[in-house]
Amino acid sequence: MATNAGTPNPELNAQFDKLTEPFDPSEIKWRVTHTTRDGSRGAVIAFADPRAYSDRLNQIFTPSGWTRTYEVHTLSSVTRMKKDKLIQTGKVLVICTVTIAGIGTHADSGEEWADEENAMTSAQAQAFKRACTCFGLGRYLYNFAEMWVPLNQHRQPLHFPTLPQWALAKSGSIEG
Repeated sequence: MATNAGTPNPELNAQFDKLTEPFDPSEIKWRVTHTTRDGSRGAVIAFADPRAYSDRLNQIFTPSGWTRTYEVHTLSSVTRMKKDKLIQTGKVLVICTVTIAGIGTHADSGEEWADEENAMTSAQAQAFKRACTCFGLGRYLYNFAEMWVPLNQHRQPLHFPTLPQWALAKSGSIEG
């Protein structure tokens, strides 16, 4: 859907507005990225499952209106520290290319240590979500300031932060 420079395209603008709309709060999960030395508090980041991204693309463009492809690369014989031990491992690098018919194509990468559980799945999810942010989908999740929460003895959050008003979906705004 190419337009002349300066010529508004209401249909395209509406699609981009739907892409950039925040996810429903029930779709938001939190992950501890690092903790205080004593483990009593942790910094958390917000993220959404890749299925939320796929669902949004399906809602706006239908399942046949967009595609994704993956390219997988591995790097072996890498030595790293894990739990105070030197281990031999590798890296999984995934490049995901997302194409939306009539709009364009964006690609981005994800990576994970090969010795981590579900390394391929994690790298694919990361690559897919990063490619989607090029279209504005989920990009707002990068705008959160660092948030710290109290942790239990297993270094899991006792509670999660409340989403700010700007990060809440407008009721019924994604409907077809």
